Amino acid sequence: MQTAAPGRSTYLRKLFLFNHGAGLVVGAFFPFVAYAMLGDKALIPAFFLVCLFAGFILGSASFWFFRQALKKQLREQLAMLHGLLGEDVEGHSGQTVENLLDTVNNTVNKVRDLLTNLYETVDEFAPHYQALADASRYLSARAEDGLQAAKSARADVDGMYQKQQAVIGQVETLNSRSQEEAAISRELSASLEEMAGALEHSSQKFLETTRNVDALVSSIQNATAQATQMAHTTESTAQDLDQIGEALDRLRTGVTSNAESSAAVKQDAEQGVKVVTTFTMEMDRIDEE
Repeated sequence: MQTAAPGRSTYLRKLFLFNHGAGLVVGAFFPFVAYAMLGDKALIPAFFLVCLFAGFILGSASFWFFRQALKKQLREQLAMLHGLLGEDVEGHSGQTVENLLDTVNNTVNKVRDLLTNLYETVDEFAPHYQALADASRYLSARAEDGLQAAKSARADVDGMYQKQQAVIGQVETLNSRSQEEAAISRELSASLEEMAGALEHSSQKFLETTRNVDALVSSIQNATAQATQMAHTTESTAQDLDQIGEALDRLRTGVTSNAESSAAVKQDAEQGVKVVTTFTMEMDRIDEE
């Protein structure tokens, strides 16, 4: 404020001198301008003094006008400065231009201090802001990666959903086929039951046939044993008859023929036994199947 007071007074003094000097100069030159219209009356001392007084009044009015304009401008500047500082604007309406200049100077100093503190605060928070910006960019990149992963997961989910729908369709088709196969299985089961009844009946018939065949085999075996015994008896008789002589040749020949017939019967019986045995084995195999 000590440095601003001389500048303020110098500015107002220059403004005062300029306005009043300009008014006096205009008043001094006005008689010469009026000489073309008034003639010698414009050069008399009284008219000259009146013109100088009028020029002084004009300079004073101009100075007063500039003071009022300056006061209004200073008030507007104070309003803007107080708006920056957040202070009340009231209380400056009755002040003079000098007081307004002092107030503007003080307010400008406050604003300068505020801006200095603001610059210091900005310089202090600039590294933090830079770190925050880096973190924001990093988080933005991670968010972009997460978004891409979410899009990929969405595509995978859509693919899985389509596959699930396809599987559901196949399951429904399989279900319908299973129902058809179940109906066929029921029909096949009924047919198998009928076949089982027929096989059971055939098995009973086969068992009866087997028992009959067993009885026949036993009879054939008994006949074979008797034929074998007869053959042994006949051979013994033939051996005994060989010692009798030529008288019994015919009888011997007959006995030999009987023995050969018995052997043929034995072979036929054995062949019959083999056939019956083969038939029995085949029937057993069919029963097992």
